[in-house]
Order: sequence, then C-alpha cells, then structure tokens
Amino acid sequence: QLQDDLYFTQALALSRGKTILLDFRHSTSRYQIRDGITIILARDYSNEFTIEKGSMNTTIEFNLNGNIRNPGTIFVDTKGERYKLTFQLGKGRFDVTKL
Repeated sequence: QLQDDLYFTQALALSRGKTILLDFRHSTSRYQIRDGITIILARDYSNEFTIEKGSMNTTIEFNLNGNIRNPGTIFVDTKGERYKLTFQLGKGRFDVTKL
C-alpha cells in the first residue's frame, strides 16, 4: 500500500504542478499525503511497523516535476523483517530492498 501511495503522491505533484508531501506521523501510526497544510489522504498503519529515518527525514517531498526534493533512505521494520526504501536523485524513482 505504501508503494502505491508513494506513486500516487508523485502523480499528484506532476498533475498539480506543485510540491506534494507524504509525511509519517509516528505517534499516531499514520501517514498523510498533503498539499501544504491540506490533507489529501491519511492512512493508518499497524503499530507493529516502525518507520526510521536513514539519510533522509521521514517526510518525502515530490516537487512539481515529480522528482524527490531530498533523496536518501528510510527504513521500515515489521515483525522481524527490515526494508530499506531508497529514493534516488533525478526522476523521483525509489527502490524497496528487503534487508
């Protein structure tokens, strides 16, 4: 679901021609897709998931051309499994790697 929502966030940025954010709210186990302060979508996730910053913050920003504003990595831990999400500079692509 998260992967689909990241693609959705990128598509919104492209279609609206403005920066769109996907922001993790750790205290409530929720993430939001926002256009500035306007919440477009909010989705709860299991409190068994841990979202951890790597080389980037846990707010992911897609700019008006669909590129990541601050590329880097974040980590997702769940039920003994760990994943690394790598957001690349350039075309707004990202990879998910099971560690």
